[in-house]
Amino acid sequence: MTEALFPLDAAFVADQARARGANRPDVGSQWRLSEIQIANWGTFDADIHRIPVSHKGHLITGPSGSGKSSLLDGIAAVLTPDKWLRFNVAAQTAGA
Repeated sequence: MTEALFPLDAAFVADQARARGANRPDVGSQWRLSEIQIANWGTFDADIHRIPVSHKGHLITGPSGSGKSSLLDGIAAVLTPDKWLRFNVAAQTAGA
């Protein structure tokens, strides 16, 4: 039997179900990124930058040097286990 990496407390799941509507099938079954807060990472310096993330998806666009890769690297640094973490993979393979 496999145990959950981060088991959810039953009271937390019930609170989330009430907050989002009990008929939502995803409540308690997965985590969703709803906001990114980034500071002093790559091009994101000086202030804390808050970026809301839609539950329907998110598209990251912008010109070269605007911080797209820095943003993705920051998210990866938090969500990816160290043994699999590689920063800015797109830039590393661009010349290959």
